[in-house]
Amino acid sequence: IGGKLWDSSLILTAYLAAHPAVVSGKHVIELGSGLGLVGLACASLPAVASVVLTDIDDVVPLLEYNVRLNDLSDKASVKPLWWGTSIQHLFNAPYDVVLLSDVVYDPFGYEPLVASLRDLTSPDTTILMGHRSRHPQEKQFFDSLQLEFTLTSIPLDESSAVWAHPSRMADVKLFSIRKKA
Repeated sequence: IGGKLWDSSLILTAYLAAHPAVVSGKHVIELGSGLGLVGLACASLPAVASVVLTDIDDVVPLLEYNVRLNDLSDKASVKPLWWGTSIQHLFNAPYDVVLLSDVVYDPFGYEPLVASLRDLTSPDTTILMGHRSRHPQEKQFFDSLQLEFTLTSIPLDESSAVWAHPSRMADVKLFSIRKKA
């Protein structure tokens, strides 16, 4: 799955391009980076402090290649991350911003993803999530998430259409998520 470009990553990338202040001066981590579009686009913004792109071990070489190809090694780094593993000592948590794009697709990953978000964030962290509904059980993920985090929908605007045809945006949602104090 790490080798496919998902519509919600296009929408989240467009959102960051239209709202660069969200990551200005911030330390950012992307979970489930896949090809790395969102994290690479974020790292290319002039004012971002740093971006860590993460995915499972098999995807890391592709991410490292894409960071080098885009000449972003000064601001972007790549680390393997299996959601739910003890990670606080491996990462400089909490991060200022966490990026998620089409990561809610496998019910077995729901609880590990929430655990990783818990470990990587503080109440001051902004989580930006692009999502397209794909699985009937994803309500379990959102119910679990909302026990510890608040979720706010971000309206899509015309800036999102620059990156994705409007017909492909119809069922993509953007969320701003924060850990409860």
